Parts: sequence; C-alpha cells; structure tokens
Amino acid sequence: MLNKDLGFNKEQILVINKAGTLGTKINSFKETVKGIPGVINIVSSTAVPGRNNRTSACKMEGGKDEMFELETNFIDYDYLKTYGITLVSGRAFNKSFTTDQQSCLINETAVKDFGITDLEKTRFTRPGDPTGANYLQIIGVVKNFNFKSLHNQIGPYLFCLKTDDIFGGYLSVKISARNYSKTISAVESRWKEFTADNSLEYYFVDEDFEQMYIQEKQNAKMAVIFSILAVFIASLRLFGLTGQSGTIT
Repeated sequence: MLNKDLGFNKEQILVINKAGTLGTKINSFKETVKGIPGVINIVSSTAVPGRNNRTSACKMEGGKDEMFELETNFIDYDYLKTYGITLVSGRAFNKSFTTDQQSCLINETAVKDFGITDLEKTRFTRPGDPTGANYLQIIGVVKNFNFKSLHNQIGPYLFCLKTDDIFGGYLSVKISARNYSKTISAVESRWKEFTADNSLEYYFVDEDFEQMYIQEKQNAKMAVIFSILAVFIASLRLFGLTGQSGTIT
C-alpha cells in the first residue's frame, strides 16, 4: 500500500506548519530560503496532501442553484511542479497571465462527477464569495491524486491561485537528498530570523503518509478485535439463555 502511486511525489518535501506566523514577510522568507544550497523550491498553500484545508460549495455558471462540493486549495504558481502533480489538459497557473487570479484548476473526478465537457465554457463561483457573482474560469485539469488517506475515494478537487492577502496554511520545501541535515538547519535558522526565534514546526510528507497508513492499519485491527469480542459476548448470552431454558424444562 505504501508503494502505491499516489499521483504526486511525496519524497524529500519538508512541510512547515503555521506559515501564517510569517504574516506579510512570507514572500521575503521564501526568496531567502530559495537561496539556501540544497533547497530546490519552496511554495505556500492552504493545504497539502494529507492535510486538507476545507470543502467549498460552488455553483457552475449557467446552471441551476445546485451546489458542488470540492476540496479547495489556494496555491503558489510552482505548487504542481513541486509536488509532481500531472496536468492532463489545459495549463497550470502562470505569472504571464494576469487573469489567473480569476482562474482555477480541477481534478479528473470533478470533470467526471459534474459532467464537464468544455473547460473554456465552464466557470465556478469563487469559494467564500457571499455574493456568488465572482466566477473562476477553469484553465486546466490535473490527474487524480490522493489528497486524503489511501483508503478514501478521490473526490472533486479545486485549485485556486493564492494571493498575498491569504495568510496561514503551509510552506512546502523541496530539498535535495544531499546534505539533508545541513539544509534543514539552514531553513530553521532563517525561520527564527523572520519569526523572532519562534521554533520551527515541520514534518516530511512521506513520513506523514506512512504514519497515516500505520494508524489506519492499527484501527482496522482494533475494529476486527472488537467485532470478534461482540460475537463472543453475544454467543455467551445465547448460551446462557439456552442453559436457562434447559434448566426450566
């Protein structure tokens, strides 16, 4: 199960929790970290695989009042590249397109579940917009990837471009396999410089998914044990009732 293709690359990615601690300094921090030898890339997002943000209810333009539920993630331009998420049609976010702040990406499940046949003619309402008047143009479709447990079916997913006024979430740092410890120490040093010596809370995506799998396997074993105990207790009760009936006879 751990060797299954997840639809993204989980190796050598360090995820920093509480990116919101940086506040308006987040872009400066990213540029500083990019200059560290051993850092391949760093991107910010409101969700990462295994740690989801929220589910948004969106409408499709021209449709009825039907709401469509999608897991939503606000991401940087290089997020797909950093996680190795494959684009199957259309294009990814690009700084050359100023309209991308009014655009979105979806996964294959969203295309199938919502019956989307023409991307260029399909727009979703922007998540969190109370007016429902602002739409996002779909510009691309990504290959399905496991953003939750391996035991969960892959549901509809929506990527929006993360703007400077969206704080919080995560920072994902792609690290070279060489000088791992030295690179992490350098990232931690830069973090303390930008956050007044706050401790760096981080984890690795591959280890996080491994722990998730181990926990689910343990939960499954416990469920089997409790089921066996329930059957055993029920059998004892039935045996007791049968014994009482024989005594009365």
